[in-house]
Parts: sequence; C-alpha cells; structure tokens
Amino acid sequence: MGEMAEHLDDSYDYSHEIREDERNRREDDWRRMNIRFHENGRAETGATIECAHCARKIVKKTYQQRFCPPVVKGKKKSYRCKDRYHNIMNPRGKFAHLADL
Repeated sequence: MGEMAEHLDDSYDYSHEIREDERNRREDDWRRMNIRFHENGRAETGATIECAHCARKIVKKTYQQRFCPPVVKGKKKSYRCKDRYHNIMNPRGKFAHLADL
C-alpha cells in the first residue's frame, strides 16, 4: 500500500499550480515596477527615488529620470534598467511570450 501512495503522489501534475504561482508573482513584480515608474515621474528633482526596474535607491538628477544612470563601458553607454523595463512592459517587447504562461 505504501508503494501505491507514492505512485499517486508522483503522478499528480503540479505544473499548472507552479505556472499560476509564477504568473501571480510576475504580475506583482510588474505592478510594482509600473507604480515606481509613475511615482518617479511625479517626484521632484533632487529627491531620492527607487529605480523603476531594479528598485535601487538613487537621487533624481533631472526631471525625466526614472531609472538607474547608464553604465558606461568604453565609449558606449548601456541603459540596462530602462531597456529591460520597456522590454517587459511593451506587449510586443522581448518578453511578450512570458505573458502567455
């Protein structure tokens, strides 16, 4: 009887529950990012804000700043947080396939 109980536990497919949990977690993360994005837009220059993508605390230097400053590598600037945020939030962006999970 012990083997039968083990077999029943192994045969249950938990993938639907995992996908649902992952979808809920991802939606919560996206909601928080969107809230930070709009709060950062309303914040005064000189205020301490959280990056809309990674939530790192930064001082807002210009009126339009909403993300971490760009990372400079050689002669090239990399806008990591800004690009990642817009790739996630854009329905046609790089991560659009994740919305269908």
